Amino acid sequence: MTPVYQVVMEDGRGDCLRACIASILDLDVLDVPNFIEDKERHPVHEAARQWLKTRGKGMVSVAFRSAEDAAGAYVGYDPSPLVLIGESHRLASDGSRKRHAVVGVADGYGFRIIHDPHPSGLGLFGEAEQAVWIL
Repeated sequence: MTPVYQVVMEDGRGDCLRACIASILDLDVLDVPNFIEDKERHPVHEAARQWLKTRGKGMVSVAFRSAEDAAGAYVGYDPSPLVLIGESHRLASDGSRKRHAVVGVADGYGFRIIHDPHPSGLGLFGEAEQAVWIL
């Protein structure tokens, strides 16, 4: 895994997911599409899944019902990086919390962040709500 930082941070166009996938696959951030820009035609995760398929990869996503479920789920110990998605420390223009993606690892009962692609490095606000493994 090579840490890569996001280059787009404006509301509704942020590319943290792209930066996470680039980090996990050891690619330059600009070699991965900004999947959120295709959200009119495809949900973000479907666009990412389709792009990964063209590279011989797949993804498995697990959404947690609550932060407590994510923090209390036994996920094993695995040093393989994965994408963690949840709330950001930053607020959108309407005052709601932005969604954010970071790179993490399975760490027993929950996950541990190993790279935040946002320059602030603040990670997630609370626990991850979703985990995405790149296969």
